[in-house]
Amino acid sequence: MKAGKWIKALRCAGFLCILGLLLVFSGKILREKSGEFLSTDAERAVAEGCDVLFLGPSTVMNAVYPLELWHEFGISAYNCGTGSQSLLTSYYLIKELLKKEEPKLIVLDCGKARSKRSIVKIGYLHYITDILPLLSPERLQMIRACADDRKYTLDETSGLLLPVLAYHGRWADVSSKDLAADIKKVTYGAKVDVRTHTDVVPFQDYEASPDAALPAMAETCLRKIIELASDRGIGLLLVTMPNMMQAYDVDQKEYELRVDSAAALQKVADEYGTGHLNLIKEGEAIGLIPDEDTADGQHLNNRGASKFTRFIGGYIREHYEVPDHTAESAYAHLNGKYEAFEAYINGRTAKTA
Repeated sequence: MKAGKWIKALRCAGFLCILGLLLVFSGKILREKSGEFLSTDAERAVAEGCDVLFLGPSTVMNAVYPLELWHEFGISAYNCGTGSQSLLTSYYLIKELLKKEEPKLIVLDCGKARSKRSIVKIGYLHYITDILPLLSPERLQMIRACADDRKYTLDETSGLLLPVLAYHGRWADVSSKDLAADIKKVTYGAKVDVRTHTDVVPFQDYEASPDAALPAMAETCLRKIIELASDRGIGLLLVTMPNMMQAYDVDQKEYELRVDSAAALQKVADEYGTGHLNLIKEGEAIGLIPDEDTADGQHLNNRGASKFTRFIGGYIREHYEVPDHTAESAYAHLNGKYEAFEAYINGRTAKTA
């Protein structure tokens, strides 16, 4: 090939690389910023050696503060919860996170085990896929599995594959907030809510049906997660989070579905010998006060999350072999991270006082 043609080819390749980088960068700026998204720091934190990973929907995202786990128990952890994270998306997210480091324990909130679909709304899938590396096989597999189940349109699928296509209409709304640092880096993936819900409407007592079963997709994904953890020699703790009162999207019927789902999940856990903490009726038993510790009737506020974090930390310390890194210099930076997190919490609560 003549020199002139080589130069043209290099220019073309350079242009395409620059265009690709601009598209990726634009997507990061334009994507909607929300506490429901996976932390942009999650993969880096896992690669640095977190011993415990928390995954699942918003109920665990709002309930576990990893830096308080560090302060209280010397446990290095990260919260990889996202809004409405389904078992299918948890499965592929776990596969992605395990590419860089293997934790000692995965704690999985199975609140979405009752769902018959891969995910409820496409926006919930963006919470994860917009953050993962664009060409990650696990990301692409997650999108394909959800697209096959939900029958997404070409535009919807294209927007998932290349986020800038989903958010191109936001240019007029871009502000300094879109350039701000991801606050979930400060919280180590947790979402902090300082509101207090006091309108307590309790559930009628309900015992699970003996015939309770998980939807086919949920059970398949649950089994894949259990087998993946087992094959990699990683501990797995399944959790069904407390439900203490009726809330904006949890009525008596939904509560009964959750009770049945937890019972069905227990059967699968027993089959594999996997731990399952069914806390659906145990909120007050572990110290949560209905009219003080929730933000909206379902999600824990900062007081409730601190209580739950101490509870789950104590349970992990008692039942799993997770190291205490308190005295290790390699983890000393977490002391500064905790101080920054504590300052953030104090700042949030001061504004509501």
